[in-house]
Amino acid sequence: MLDGNETRILGLLWSIISVFSIRSVNLRMPGCRHLGDLKQRLLQWAQKCAAAQGIASVNNLTEAFSDGRVLLSLLHAAAPTKVPYRPMSSASGTLSLAVDAAAKHFGVSSIIDPAEGARATGIEKIMVMYLTELYLALPSGKKWCL
Repeated sequence: MLDGNETRILGLLWSIISVFSIRSVNLRMPGCRHLGDLKQRLLQWAQKCAAAQGIASVNNLTEAFSDGRVLLSLLHAAAPTKVPYRPMSSASGTLSLAVDAAAKHFGVSSIIDPAEGARATGIEKIMVMYLTELYLALPSGKKWCL
């Protein structure tokens, strides 16, 4: 069916991951039924948590995350005593700090390599998967900026 076509195989995998991610998130955020809904909810979550730290412009799920501050704000909102909002002097340092904190405190494996800088967060599908896993790893019962 896919005849070894890498593009088709990756597309199929993305479709499967998307369906299960949406179903899982819908259990905690009713009304999240489509990929567009999921992206919108993740963006709203990021915007609200970032605004609490004075970050004004979060208008996408890619470049807005490149310096690590938005991701750090999400983690800080979930666990302020474990993850203080203290960005590093470099963007890659802040992104590395946030990715390490997500792994340490919430068990979210990193699919982002902070050493790649903006390239690490520049692929929306990767960021949607990563942010979905982070959201699902957070303890339920609290709104986490939503």
